[in-house]
Amino acid sequence: MHQMPRSCRRMVLAFSFSTLIVGTGMAAFAQDSAPSLPEFISAFAGTWSTYDTSLADGSLCRIVLGTAPKGDHYKAVQRSCSGPLAGVAGWGVVDQQLALIDQSGAMVAHLGGNQNQISGSLSTGREVVLEREPMAGQVHQKWASEQCLFVGYGAKCADAAALAVPQSGGGSDITVLVKLNARSEPRPDAKVVRVFPPKACLPVAQCVITAAGPWCQVAAHGHKAWVSKVAVRLKKFPVVTFVDGCAAAGK
Repeated sequence: MHQMPRSCRRMVLAFSFSTLIVGTGMAAFAQDSAPSLPEFISAFAGTWSTYDTSLADGSLCRIVLGTAPKGDHYKAVQRSCSGPLAGVAGWGVVDQQLALIDQSGAMVAHLGGNQNQISGSLSTGREVVLEREPMAGQVHQKWASEQCLFVGYGAKCADAAALAVPQSGGGSDITVLVKLNARSEPRPDAKVVRVFPPKACLPVAQCVITAAGPWCQVAAHGHKAWVSKVAVRLKKFPVVTFVDGCAAAGK
């Protein structure tokens, strides 16, 4: 099981936590009015990475989005990727979102977001989050260098059990520790679709790993939404927002 790094020095980022809702300051592209194609290509070209080790072949999976035309799309190169991402050879715009394309022209992933973080579905149906380098690496290092992640609203530092990432799929649950925003996608700028109260017990559908830590897709009342495992409370205190299992909180 992947263990989340022991978070970062103080950072003001946009996490799904009710006391910290900070915008990224970057324009999202999956909107009603998309930018012109050259502007889009220029804005999103560069190196992107996923911190999901199951999509990597021995090291961090990186995808370089180039500006050279390649048929109907633009050239892309993958480095140390596995699974569907190992076939990435091009990219472009499909339905006003960023699409990753393989050598045959088939779509590998369909992604939306901003110029620092994009998320969406792979061709297998699995969710993926890609983040721009070198910013993603800096975020990862800062979270990893944090000596203490507080457990919810308390003053106790999280131990290995509290930092554990829930197993994806049926039978896994989490207990919410704080008043927690749930979003439409595993990104801090995605739309808030629900707010969960402390002690809520939620079933987990799947989890993804980002540079700052895990996000998990949870189900409640027939709807699915994404919650972040970590947050910065009151712009000062790094915290764990939920723990694995419901029995851990007395449920």
